[in-house]
Amino acid sequence: MKSWSALEKDPFRAFFPLGAILAFAGVIPWISQYFTHAEYPRDLHRFLMINGFLLSFVCGFLMTAIPRFTGTHLATKTEILITLSALILASMGAFFPPQTWDFFFSAVAVASLALFAFRRFLRKTTNPPHTFVFIGVGLFLWVASNLGQFASSIGISLPDAWSAIFQDLFSNGAIMSLILGVGGRLIPGILGWQEIVVRQRKQYETADPFFNRVPLGIWVSVLVFLSSFFFESLIPLQLCFFMRGTVTLYFGIRYWVIYKFPSTRSFLTWSVWLCCWCLALGYFVPAFWIGATAHALHVLFIGGFSLLTLLVSTRVIFAHSPVGTGIEKTSPSILVFTSLILLSMMTRVTATLWPIIYLDHLGYAATIWVVALITWGWLLASSTKPATIAGH
Repeated sequence: MKSWSALEKDPFRAFFPLGAILAFAGVIPWISQYFTHAEYPRDLHRFLMINGFLLSFVCGFLMTAIPRFTGTHLATKTEILITLSALILASMGAFFPPQTWDFFFSAVAVASLALFAFRRFLRKTTNPPHTFVFIGVGLFLWVASNLGQFASSIGISLPDAWSAIFQDLFSNGAIMSLILGVGGRLIPGILGWQEIVVRQRKQYETADPFFNRVPLGIWVSVLVFLSSFFFESLIPLQLCFFMRGTVTLYFGIRYWVIYKFPSTRSFLTWSVWLCCWCLALGYFVPAFWIGATAHALHVLFIGGFSLLTLLVSTRVIFAHSPVGTGIEKTSPSILVFTSLILLSMMTRVTATLWPIIYLDHLGYAATIWVVALITWGWLLASSTKPATIAGH
């Protein structure tokens, strides 16, 4: 079947639309809360955005990219169906507190993705980038954090310290690990630092065992990043954020070269560059803004995670369509939705400064973010042929 052949080659064609729908569903409750003053929709929003929106895009990207990075066979129909079904069931479970089935089926989806990656790693014909160590870390943390919260939701008693660790790994540890893993190779490529990419490839695309080629800096980064979560009950939380921020800033300087303007100049590369600064500094904001941790982390969540997800998916969709990536230089809509998301970020982060109208600011931030998502969807719909996205 031709449509299945297209999905096996480019699984993102199934996962990206699902992720966009779940992103819309995850933010709309904040807008409705503004008008109706209904129950605070924090948990529904959190689970749909992380285990829905972000996980769908992660699955679509990795199931498309990993076969190419490892020189192995494409995704199979069974692998796509299992992962996609688990994502849909998890998203349905998000609507039923205490979200037991969201945790369970999300763990299934991530485990399916991890197995997909592991099989291809074993059969690789070329070594993937050495920063991909963080992909393995991120997938493990995503499964573990979901299983930990699943155990808690079915009545298994966990120490308070472990419950806090699982929640923190879930909300930012797993996702940032994946960004560091993929971004170590992808972001320099997008920003045009080809000389860096070529130098990296000479290091990892060899016949040597993969782990023998991983630099010491990567192992130290993994150790510092992971320990920052498990030390939360032993040292001040701000110090933990500082440790994570140090690792991310190291990647920003060492791999993303964010201290320089993009070598390749386009609306998309400028947007990615701004997003990288949000990622590099995102952990430092809560580290220094004591007492506003949940609010300050939205620099990371909105300006980092959500924006990078939409920007990378834009590059993937354009690169796999007849229009090509040249449109990134001619479409100001990219800068429009980037600016809207950054405005949404600032509105959400500063909401705590106006406690009397705090909930109003959450509604404003959500509305701006939805407008950005619609702008992103309009850009893709108007710039690419429907048949290309559908795979016909």
